[in-house]
Amino acid sequence: PEDITDDSLFKAERGADSLGLLEVHAGLEQEYGISLEHLELVDMTNLKALYVAVATARGPVEQ
Repeated sequence: PEDITDDSLFKAERGADSLGLLEVHAGLEQEYGISLEHLELVDMTNLKALYVAVATARGPVEQ
């Protein structure tokens, strides 16, 4: 985990496969109670992309 940065590429640098990315996708939906239907596996390139996807799915933060 300490070697993974926001820009580390899941597939190219970490060897993630489609099944692993599906597990991440499902885990995020369950953990945050969101739907990431708009996010395709090819879009799940790194943590930065996942942060954006989760923030978008959760909607604007009320202040």
